[in-house]
Amino acid sequence: MQTQTQTQTPAPAPAPALVYSAELVEEGGVYTLVVTDRIHGTVQTSVVPQRAMDKLPYFLSLLNSRQSAAFR
Repeated sequence: MQTQTQTQTPAPAPAPALVYSAELVEEGGVYTLVVTDRIHGTVQTSVVPQRAMDKLPYFLSLLNSRQSAAFR
């Protein structure tokens, strides 16, 4: 009598899904943040003041810092 041994390979992990996308658009010196909800197909826009634009590198560094580890 012969027996067959089958090995199952685990299913590949699903590809990451794009949930939100954001663009910062400059037109005539005015900055507009455009956020697209890819799940619901909605778009929200907000004018970004120059003062916030000047601090954008700082805000991004906060997101990447160890101090924000509690938010991850």
